[in-house]
Amino acid sequence: MSKWAIAILLLVACGGGSGGIMPPGDDARPPGIDAAPDAAPIVADPAMTKLLYLAIDGVAIVKSTTENAKLNQSTAASQDGVLLPFLNNDLQRQQKLDALTAQLAATLAPYDITITTSRPPSGGGDYHMIVLTDSPPTTLGFPNGVSAVVPTACNTLPSVIGFGFLANMFDTNRLASSTIALFGITGGVPTSTKDGDCMCLSCATLTAPCTLGGAGTPIDPLCGRSGTLDIAGMFLAVYGPRP
Repeated sequence: MSKWAIAILLLVACGGGSGGIMPPGDDARPPGIDAAPDAAPIVADPAMTKLLYLAIDGVAIVKSTTENAKLNQSTAASQDGVLLPFLNNDLQRQQKLDALTAQLAATLAPYDITITTSRPPSGGGDYHMIVLTDSPPTTLGFPNGVSAVVPTACNTLPSVIGFGFLANMFDTNRLASSTIALFGITGGVPTSTKDGDCMCLSCATLTAPCTLGGAGTPIDPLCGRSGTLDIAGMFLAVYGPRP
């Protein structure tokens, strides 16, 4: 099954999990995460992977039946392809990348998530990889107009690759939001339909950094959830508070 939302392609839908890391009645949120009065604790499996590798320097992707970011193997890709570095010919490349990573770090600061732009060493633990590239989506066999792709593994795979074909629409707010959304989906967090929410892949414009919505945030049917959800609480349940 596949899901489309404004030139966003989500592939390989899977159901959500059970179990959790927040016991009933526990609302010990880290600073910066406020609970709505009616917010119920979220029950969710802890993330299989809390390490986000933001690949910005180009990568050769291999079409595969196995999803493995460490080996550049993608089940979403329709063909092998070499993806160009992100903002490769932009004279302000480093400045823009610094702004992007700073915004990602600030938004995700309350959670136990590590972000790196350097490939983790081989032989280490698992990580999810979000590739930002100047290449068009057709490089991997996706249709023109697709801006982002990620398998909706929903926290069932430890090493997933997502893609952002966003070089021609650079905006720090939009890029940070899209990156967080792609990473969140790998951990089983469903996308939302609330403007300004970091998990809203269908929101076309952001005039300020995205935030993670609280109780009552409308969501798309994804990862075994539907209706509304406390997105911030879901992130806390899946990734835990930053130590």
